[in-house]
Order: sequence, then C-alpha cells, then structure tokens
Amino acid sequence: PNYDEVLGLKAYPSLREVPGRVDYVISCVRASEVPQLLEDGARKGVKAVHLYTARFSETGRREAAELEQEILRRAREAGIRIIGPNCMGLHYPAQGISYHSGAPKESGPVGVISQSGGFLSEMIGAAASRGIYFSKAISYGNAIDLNECDYLEYFEQDPQTSIILMYIEGPRNGKRFFELLRRTTPRLSLIHI
Repeated sequence: PNYDEVLGLKAYPSLREVPGRVDYVISCVRASEVPQLLEDGARKGVKAVHLYTARFSETGRREAAELEQEILRRAREAGIRIIGPNCMGLHYPAQGISYHSGAPKESGPVGVISQSGGFLSEMIGAAASRGIYFSKAISYGNAIDLNECDYLEYFEQDPQTSIILMYIEGPRNGKRFFELLRRTTPRLSLIHI
C-alpha cells in the first residue's frame, strides 16, 4: 500500500484500486486481513484466491481455526474458490504461472497434488534435474475449500496429464477420495507417496 511501483510493476494500495475485473488473486496478506481481501475480491469479480497466508488452523489456536471458517463462509457467499490457506499454490509452466520464479519453465505429462508446499518445491526441483517435468503442480495446504479430491478429479480430465503424483497428509473426504482413485487409476498412472 505504500508504493506506486514494485520491481518495475505498477502497484496498487489495495485490490479494490486495481482497474477492471480481477480473476485470480495470490495473497500473502496477514490472516486478519483476508476477510477484507475477500470483500474487495467479490467487488472485483474474483473467481479464485490462493492464500499463501498462514497462521490459521495449522497453529492449533481456536481463534485461528474460527477465522479460517469465517473466511470459508465469506468466500462461499461471494462465489470465490479458495486454494489453501497455508500453501504454495500453483505451478503451471505452459501458462507461465508459478509460485517460484526459479521453477522449470518446461512442461511435461506429470500432474502433482501435494498438501505440503515444501515437499512440492523439492519434488519439482529434483524431478527437473532428472528430465521430468509437470503439466501442473498444486500445493493446497489446509484445504478449507478445494482439496485433494477436487484436484484429482481435475487431473483425471486434464488432457495434458497422464501421470498423477500425490502427497496427502490426510484426505478430507475418504469415501469420495477412494471412489476417485478407483475411477482414475485404470486410465492414468497414479503414484502415491
């Protein structure tokens, strides 16, 4: 909010100051500022918010978990989908989207779903050093809205993905997850880590 320009790019003091519609937001604002971000996002026509922001339910603090649920409620009311919070987000090299400027620019047939952002970053780097590249890679953290089932269902239909790697610390909906595995594995290579 204090600069007109950052790294040569025009900067705005808030989301509501950005001209025109905004489709997708990557946010690292403080947890306490996310409700206002969602309100501003609803006014700008935002469809999805990636919350890199942490310090929610993963802290074990009751008030942080309550704030996380309030954010989910507000997002649903506004029709905004949430990736995260507490995650690295998307790596989609064919479209030039990545949470890390040093990530490989080459695309490949592998899709990755990872609850851990740190593990995903290590995997992308290690795989690239061996000539393995990704169609898309998703770190989804706390999964308050979109979760491993949603991403598995997406990759099942993605024409750019023929192999799916997954690192999951605990599925949100075990029944749906196993139904998707049964449906997906005959058609794609699915690797559980």
